[in-house]
Order: sequence, then C-alpha cells, then structure tokens
Amino acid sequence: MSALPASIMLLDPGQKMFHEESVLRNGTPFGEVRAAEYGHTLGGSAGLAMVHRQAAGEAFIERGNWTVDSAGNIFPARVSLRPLYTPGMQRIRA
Repeated sequence: MSALPASIMLLDPGQKMFHEESVLRNGTPFGEVRAAEYGHTLGGSAGLAMVHRQAAGEAFIERGNWTVDSAGNIFPARVSLRPLYTPGMQRIRA
C-alpha cells in the first residue's frame, strides 16, 4: 500500500518519539514514524510519519483520533498534512 508523508506531534510534551513507532487512527494502524526529535519551538516531540494513502484527505486526518504506539505505550498525537509551526513565532519569541 502506498503512503504519504505527514507531520506528527505528540500532545504530551513529556513524551518522546524516535522512529519506527506505529501511528494509529482510531486504534487501527495507519502508518509509522520515520524520523522524530523534540521540537523546542513547538514544545513537544515532532516528526515525519508515513500514513496510508487512503488517509490522504485533510478532513479524514482532522476527524481521526490519532495515537502513537511507542514500545506498547499509547500516546495521543496530532497529525497534519501541512508542516507544523507556531504562527507568528510566538514560542520562539517567548
């Protein structure tokens, strides 16, 4: 099955992603994290995930309950087809 790149960020700033974690939508595997690191300007662990092509629609992405499975621990996440950034650079100027 083909996949598309998507930005991903854990909602809990105390948790970290690294790579190869499973990405789930409503409890069903929909892709995997390819690379991640702590995003200081975002305030949490962020990275790039590959999600199955059927999840390509922006509405499909926004309506889903996304989580990341890291070593059997499930963490809530935000997934976007657009790059993650802080509008107006508020976190950078804080």
